[in-house]
Amino acid sequence: MRNQKLLATAIAAALSLTVSTTAMAGTFNLTNSAGALLDSTNGYPSGYPIYAVELMNESSQDLTYNYRARYILAEKLVSPIKVTYTLSSGGWRDNLHSGVLTLQKADGSLITNTPNIAVSITDKGLMDENSVTFNIEVGDELATNSIVAGEVLDFQFKIGDATVLADSGSQIKLDVEIQLGANPALKPDTAESMTVASSGRGVNIRVNANDATGIAIDVAQGGTNFVGGITPTMISLGDLEFTNPSPQLYEADGESAYSFDTSSVAGSLTIENGIFSASSPNTENVFIDIDGNNTISTPDIRATSLTTDQAVFNMDKNDTAAIFNPSGKNIIVVADGTNPIDDLPDAPLATLTMKFQKESTIQGKLLHVKQNGTVCTLYNVPSSAATDAVSIKITNKGIQAGIVRGRLVALDGTHIMESTILIESLAPNQTFRLSATDLEDIQETATGTRGWSGRAVLDIGADLKKMEVYGLLRNKLGGPLMNLSTGGSGNGCD
Repeated sequence: MRNQKLLATAIAAALSLTVSTTAMAGTFNLTNSAGALLDSTNGYPSGYPIYAVELMNESSQDLTYNYRARYILAEKLVSPIKVTYTLSSGGWRDNLHSGVLTLQKADGSLITNTPNIAVSITDKGLMDENSVTFNIEVGDELATNSIVAGEVLDFQFKIGDATVLADSGSQIKLDVEIQLGANPALKPDTAESMTVASSGRGVNIRVNANDATGIAIDVAQGGTNFVGGITPTMISLGDLEFTNPSPQLYEADGESAYSFDTSSVAGSLTIENGIFSASSPNTENVFIDIDGNNTISTPDIRATSLTTDQAVFNMDKNDTAAIFNPSGKNIIVVADGTNPIDDLPDAPLATLTMKFQKESTIQGKLLHVKQNGTVCTLYNVPSSAATDAVSIKITNKGIQAGIVRGRLVALDGTHIMESTILIESLAPNQTFRLSATDLEDIQETATGTRGWSGRAVLDIGADLKKMEVYGLLRNKLGGPLMNLSTGGSGNGCD
């Protein structure tokens, strides 16, 4: 009888080794520590945790989430088997031991019907290694100790050195491969792979240009004011928008939802090609409006430094947390109402740098504010007492009448005459001539004083679509004509 039993055992073992040259695919999935699937019902619509890249360190990063990878077998296993798990990146956070792999029934209960099913680690499995091979010894009593289709290999682990997740969109996969005995060709179930971790933006950051129409530098006011803005001296260039995505991403524990307002970091904002000529150097004239009242106040973030075309904001984590708001926080520019606002050829460029574990830079164009008419600046305008006589011809080349204004500034920057009407209405194709005496008459009416010393700069602005300014200069005793327009600047100089 004993020999017959041994022979039957040998035949069964031989048959088992020829069962699965054609492999079937099992089912591979992740569950939480309680055994529930990671799915949208449990807060993991992708089937695995997606970590906020803002928290991921590119030099050293451990994930503390307790992973359970469940492999549901497609076929019955009645031979000693080897099971190899491999991470595509990173490694095991801890040294593994045989107890991290358990054999379970379909209902999740442990298979404990025999002490002869033994699990041991035969290769790797140490901290920072990315693979481990388990040997599952079924024993001699095959019918009793077999593992049938539908039963589960439950592998528990944590991931260390997950630095690949510092790049948004990166993934870590876990592969499982089952081999019968020592023969690598005998694989009862196909090798399976699944994503167990990835990273993404835990906060959406946008630089938005103000999309309001009609905002312009008002040439009728000598370019010192705006039209269409919040006030004649205040506009919004755009806003900064910080929002969490939906669904939210996770911190390193894979369970706590990441939110920027509670995990903020320092940052900086630089605006280049800005229209700050009438705002600098007062840093309160360019600010991020935190409380939304369009007035510089305690919670607002003032520029750290300000020049005529650049604003820099150095922000601590409290500042950036204050920006966090789905509706965005406006970037406000205040002009002083006296100095002209530059009409620049390009839109301002905002560069926002955030000091996450891996520094992140976001750029965006802001509102391009241009003049609402035509201008010409002449730089060599003498008074009537000078030895040179000036003649300025202004022609409306458009199809609508408009007002023409002028401002006189001495070469040392002293304001001789603020923006004042030079021509009440200049009809289409009409040309109007101004002399130094005419300018002094207008100056006297506007200021009560008459004349100026030396040369002056004349800013001419009109709410005309097309204007042509032609300035001539000649010595009163005779001599050649000099064309002032060739040295002028603006879109209305001839």
